[in-house]
Amino acid sequence: MSTGREPTKPAPAVVIDRSAAGKASMAAAGWTIVSRVTGFARAATVAAVLGATYLGNTYQAINQLPNLAFGLLTGGLFGTLLVPSLVRHLDAGDREGAAQLAGGFMAIVTLAALAVGAVAVAGSRFILDVLSIGVDNAAVADAQLRAGSLLLVLAMPQVALYVIAGTATAVLHAHGRFALAAAAPVLENLGTIATLAVWAAVFGAGTSLEDVSMSAILVLGIGSTASVALHASAVVWGAVRAGTPLRLRTGWRHAGLSHVLRLMLSSLRYSALQAGLFWALIVVANSVPGGVVAFMLAYNFLSLPLAIGATSVANTVLPTLSRLNHAGALRRFRDEFLHALGLAAFLAIPAAVAYVVLAEPLAQAVAFGEMRTPDGTQLVAVALTALALGLVAEAATIVATRASFALEDVRSPVRAMVVKGFVLAPGVILALGLSSGDLVLLSLGLAYSISEIGGAWYLIRRITRRMPHGQQTALPSVLRALAGSVAMAGPAYLIAVALQPWIGDVASLIAASGVGAAIFFFVERLLRSPELAFFMDGLRALLPREAG
Repeated sequence: MSTGREPTKPAPAVVIDRSAAGKASMAAAGWTIVSRVTGFARAATVAAVLGATYLGNTYQAINQLPNLAFGLLTGGLFGTLLVPSLVRHLDAGDREGAAQLAGGFMAIVTLAALAVGAVAVAGSRFILDVLSIGVDNAAVADAQLRAGSLLLVLAMPQVALYVIAGTATAVLHAHGRFALAAAAPVLENLGTIATLAVWAAVFGAGTSLEDVSMSAILVLGIGSTASVALHASAVVWGAVRAGTPLRLRTGWRHAGLSHVLRLMLSSLRYSALQAGLFWALIVVANSVPGGVVAFMLAYNFLSLPLAIGATSVANTVLPTLSRLNHAGALRRFRDEFLHALGLAAFLAIPAAVAYVVLAEPLAQAVAFGEMRTPDGTQLVAVALTALALGLVAEAATIVATRASFALEDVRSPVRAMVVKGFVLAPGVILALGLSSGDLVLLSLGLAYSISEIGGAWYLIRRITRRMPHGQQTALPSVLRALAGSVAMAGPAYLIAVALQPWIGDVASLIAASGVGAAIFFFVERLLRSPELAFFMDGLRALLPREAG
């Protein structure tokens, strides 16, 4: 039986198995690719069905509110806050204590999620008035209020579902199981795609915001929330299979729970700033017809390499960093942190270069249906180019945030977010005064990228200053990845442009991506990149061994 206290056994020597870490990273990355590909399909389906319209803006903006509200409850940081304490219990063999900690945490945060949802519903008029600040047409603003109010009521239960899914994901990560957590969003994406397909079949694509019926809004809202419920159910089942039954518990005096909740309360400023900054971008993008759709479509491109690289690496290294911190092995902590930064850069740098070089062909390839207009594809291309400039910095921030919370340091990420806010604000204000849709999204994207660079620099500097000096640095990893990326950029662009008239947008991009990847990996092989060796070892570990 658990005593309800944190285990006090001396920390054992930490054994770092990078082969196992590589295998876990590749398993998570594989399912993440499937998840993000379906995420792209989901974003493209929204664009194809709803188009560059204010109805598309309204659906996308309201559908982001549960994610932002979840973010207010430190949504993206569930793993970093909860995993270190869960690891401490599991390493001590205290499975009941881990279950009490996870269940008590889930109960409290679910109640908070329901309260946040209720506040959002009560303040729906204010939220939608803020959303329509940049809309000059009064009829459009009134229609956005009418449709958005019902959609918001239907969407806010997603906050509690994301809380449950986030807690279950933390349990899986503490057990060293990463694949299911990466795969579960596929169910949500497929459910949303099915909802939009039904909606298009029944109500017709291209419906304007002023003409949309309440029954059509009901289908969109209920279908989207049911899709999130599928996601949450999958990870809860996985947590139970891992050996930690996950249910709401009332044992709130658990010492470990008190510690995690104190960290959570301290980090609320981080979450509030993050959600507020992203909502500001959505509000300004809403001043352009289809601006939110284009911005989110471009942002989905960034999500793929971030999820495959930075997030997969950060999630798999988090338990190790937590154990090293518990053991007081800060020199080894520094080495593993810098190693993780190098791995994240290995995938983020070529992706950033590819997005800048291939922005226009990519925009044409993913613009379907109502979004496939010159204005629609141009909006996506401009947003993608500007956002891609901050991709490497965002990858570094993801890894550094995990490392900071492994050190149980909540102040540094908050201060880094404040730095991002100060840098972002002038760009957002400038975008509000612009009349051209292209310039609005360009200003927003550049401001976002520059703010990511400033925040990443501050956070990494804060972490490394606490560590003992060592010989390892992430700079060689960055330079190797940059060399491979520069080598692939020209051939990839030429192939995409040359083949497009002959084989179409998608096929030419597949060919360009294949050639670009081959050149990149060839250069990395010539440079004997340890990052390439790490991922290849992990991939080989996943493949079935031959008999004998």
